Formats: sequence, structure tokens, C-alpha cells
Amino acid sequence: MQYPSLIGHSAELCRIIKKSSQPADALASDYMRSRKYIGSHDRRFISEVTFFALRALSLCEYLSATLWKECGYTGEDNPGLFNDIGSICVALFLGKRLHAFTHEELVDNLPENIEILITVFREKLQITDEHIAELWCEKYKQHEQEVHNILYGTSINDTLTSTVFCLPDWIITALMKRGHSYQEIRELAKSLLFPAPLIIRVKKPLENRDKVQKILEVNNDIHAELSSLSPAGLVIKKRVSLQQLPLYKEGMIEVHDEGSQLIGYAVNPKEGDIVLDACAGAGGKSLHIADLQNDNGEILSTDIEYKRLKEIYIRASRAGYSSIRSILLHKKKESSELIKYKNKCNLVLVDAPCSGMGTVRRMPMAKWRTTPKLLEKLSTNQRAILSHNAQYVKIGGSIIYATCSILPQENEEVVLDFLKNNPNFEPDFLSDIFAEHNITIDSLDSTDFFLTLYSSIHKTDGFFVARMRRVQ
Repeated sequence: MQYPSLIGHSAELCRIIKKSSQPADALASDYMRSRKYIGSHDRRFISEVTFFALRALSLCEYLSATLWKECGYTGEDNPGLFNDIGSICVALFLGKRLHAFTHEELVDNLPENIEILITVFREKLQITDEHIAELWCEKYKQHEQEVHNILYGTSINDTLTSTVFCLPDWIITALMKRGHSYQEIRELAKSLLFPAPLIIRVKKPLENRDKVQKILEVNNDIHAELSSLSPAGLVIKKRVSLQQLPLYKEGMIEVHDEGSQLIGYAVNPKEGDIVLDACAGAGGKSLHIADLQNDNGEILSTDIEYKRLKEIYIRASRAGYSSIRSILLHKKKESSELIKYKNKCNLVLVDAPCSGMGTVRRMPMAKWRTTPKLLEKLSTNQRAILSHNAQYVKIGGSIIYATCSILPQENEEVVLDFLKNNPNFEPDFLSDIFAEHNITIDSLDSTDFFLTLYSSIHKTDGFFVARMRRVQ
């Protein structure tokens, strides 16, 4: 497929994702599935360029609008098309400059920017005057260097900080109030522009992780590296399909981000423990808990979404676990199955619904759709869910609160408010818990009972976890 068609498809997919409330990865899959004529190499190109454009949306759209203005071209008949095509061209060129594509072959044989612009402008925008493409390219190079200087710390431009960092102003303000420096926020913002690697969790890792790593390399030509924090993780930096591998079909591996794996270790279940996994979703953490217990315990996986919850039995069966029981909850009615577990659970995990601001490398629209008003609504719900599930913790047991967010409004503020209103709970320090699994996190002090993971520091998705013990 030629570059005009590739860029046209990328612009179309980007527009579809921006207009929909559905997950971007699902929309991309549907888009490719309905266009069987798009080959695998072209699918990778369209997907990678589109997702970089979404992660860098404010910057790509700003540069596109600026460049058309500086070229004296408004695209009066169809300004939306001009800005969509312009944004994708910016994403392609900037992504190449920043090395933001996981498949290097996407850019290995990429023509000069001017050659791409001339053909794209002619075929997609009916601009036959090559001078426009030349001017656009010249102006782009100037802006690209300015952007690069801001992202890599050689200059500061207060008016462009939010645009270049691709973070809304209010999020930058919230992080600064939390004590983050400009440099820390810049590194975080920069890390969120890059795609997340594929992380898998290996079943019974002490026995199997090295074996699985070797099998992937030798049998499947898949290079996997040991994860730096989780003792069960393997990192695969290129996108590959795992579903057809015997390792996956036999339940030996699960796709599971390293940060999310650390939440399972923070729960730290023992054999025989009763564990409530509230908000279990499709059960990734329930599966990890079962593995940590050697399938010798009782795990109650609850959620209000049947479609996600039904996946647990499929995944548990594949892995050979029998200790997990899923319970469908109703919003306005307490579960009769859970009533008998009040004050009986050794551990309760509350992986609360959140903004998803920690997963924007994978789900880029989260940072554009999250607003202060939505955050207020989410934090109110998170407080209610945490308080409700505290009733199931036995004396001496612990409740673990987690989100896939990096925003303090959903994290520290919720936890500190919970402790204030529930004096029968106290901080339960995490460092000793992690030490049991030989996990060392440099930023974690001995008296810390909560932890925020950042892609810029820990190389994981953004996660928050807190642990609190019931003392009376």
C-alpha cells in the first residue's frame, strides 16, 4: 500500500477513535477486520502511527493547524480532512524522530518527508502545487526542533508546555501539587508518548520463567527479557500474537502488565486464605492470587459486569485453577452469597474503577477524556467502594486498594480519607511485603503503605496500590 493510502487509513481510524467512547484497541481491531485487503505490514503501520497520533494528540493537532496557517492554506472546503491528514503526517515524522515505533521496519525505508508530503497532498488533498508541500516541510522542521528541545530539556516554553507534553493543564497542576517537579513531569509526559511493551506473567515463575523464556526464543522466535521488578514477568518489546501458542493455551502465560503483577504481590496471599477480589473484571489478578496460593485457598471474584466476569472461569480452567469462584453483583442489591463473608476475609483487594490515567500508553484517549468533573465523580465512587468492601475484612486482615491511575485525587486522597473515617484500620507497610518476594523498589521507604508506579520511573503502566490492616 502506498503512503497516501496508509496515511489516509490512519487519519480515518484516528477520527473514528476520537469520536467513539469505545476502547481504542477494540475499534482498531474492528477497523482492520472489516478491511481484509490491508496486509499485516500495513496494519502495523496504520496502528502504530494512529496510536502515536492519539498519544500525542494535542501536539499533532496543534502543529497541523499551525503549519496550514503558516502555509496560507485553510482547506476551506474540508478543514477537518486537512487537519486529520496533517496530524497524521506530523505523527509519522515526529514518531520517527523520537523513535516511538516498536517496529523499526516502519521507518527503515521511509522516503524523505518532502516526497511523502508531495504525494499525500496531491492524492488526498488535491494540492498539486509542490511549493505548498515544500513550505510545509520547511516549517515543520523548525517546529520539530522546538518540540524536541522542550521534550528533552534544552529549553522551556511555558505557553507550549501542556501542548508539547500532551497533558491537559489541570493534570500538570495536580501533579505539581503532589510535589512533582517540572523535570519529573516532563519525563513522565515523554514516557507516555511511547508504546507500552507486551508483558506476560508466567505461572509458577520460580520453576518456569527461565524455561518459558527459552521456549519463546527457540520455538517461536520471540525474544523476551526478564522484567525488572516482578519475579513472574517477561517483557516482549514487539507486538506478537500469543493466543495460538501452546504456552498460552496451556495456561502457562497470561498477558499481565508488570505494575499490575506488583499489586498481586502487594496482596501477598498465603495458602488457605480467603481472598475477596472486588471489581475483579476479567480476573487477571484473581489468577495471580491463585498462583501465589498454589491454588490452595478461596478466592471470591466479584464484579457488576457479567461479560468480563464470565472470562474468569475460562481463564481459570485453562490455567488449571479450582480455587476461584466468581460472583455477579447488582448495583442496588447486596449479594446474598457475600453476606456470610462479612468479617471473614483475610484479604480484600479493591481494584477500583478509575480514569485509567496510568494506562494511556495503551489506552491513549483516557488522558483526553478525563476531566476534573469526571474525576470528582470517580473519586466519590472509589470512596464508596472502598468503604463498602472494608466490612468483609476480618480483624488482623488487610484491605488493598489499587487503581491504574497516577492522579492523587483517585489515590492518596481516597486512602487518607478512608483511614480518617475508619479508625479500625491502620497503615500496613509494603516494603516488608515485597521483600518476601525479593522485590525491591527504590522509591519505597520502610514506612510507606502506598506506592505509585510511573512509566517514567518504574517502566510499568501507571498504578497505585495501598495496604491497610484492620486492627479492631
